[in-house]
Amino acid sequence: MKTLQQKLITFLCSPRKMNALLFAGIIIGVFAYGIGIISTTVHIADAKTDSQSVAELRSDIAELENDYFQKMNAINQSEAQLFGLHQVQKVEYAYLNKETQLALNQ
Repeated sequence: MKTLQQKLITFLCSPRKMNALLFAGIIIGVFAYGIGIISTTVHIADAKTDSQSVAELRSDIAELENDYFQKMNAINQSEAQLFGLHQVQKVEYAYLNKETQLALNQ
């Protein structure tokens, strides 16, 4: 009886089968290369789309900040007092540790 290794060598040694394996390997390589190129192209397009989305969000944030500061500057002390708010005259800070600060209004 032939061993498995001898059977495998006998099976692969024919030139026709070697050519078929070589051709199959080349075809598999071309498909793998194509998939790699396609996936790279898709990732680059996604990165460009994500970059545009981030730019739009930054623009929206800047507009919201501008609106916020305009509204904050439009409020005066008399309008704030209508809502029960008043300006604190003396502010003292209590330190729990170096990273935390508490404001005490007196």
